[in-house]
Amino acid sequence: MADPRIKPRKEVTDEELTQLAKLGCTYEEMAAFYGTTPSWLHNNKSDIITAAKSDLKVRLRKRQLDVAFDASDPKSCTMLIFLGKTMLGQRETVEVVNANLPSTESFDLTDAD
Repeated sequence: MADPRIKPRKEVTDEELTQLAKLGCTYEEMAAFYGTTPSWLHNNKSDIITAAKSDLKVRLRKRQLDVAFDASDPKSCTMLIFLGKTMLGQRETVEVVNANLPSTESFDLTDAD
């Protein structure tokens, strides 16, 4: 049962909450919108929020693929890379290989002056 001390000042409708979560709003932002606390939303509406945020991630991944197969606008490509890194945890990894160093030898760059 919800704590009556932190009951939202505005009615929390599932449709409106879904739209906010699909926009990527944080629990703090949604709580401020409804005049409640993030913990109230988490305890009472986390299933709706989780589903909507998952939908947002699926749509972002789909859009990335759409742009990848039709890269006519380089600006949107840059934004999709940024969103993928920040929202989906995607990242670029760089492996540095030096053919002059044996694989068992290591070095420390912090001592360089």
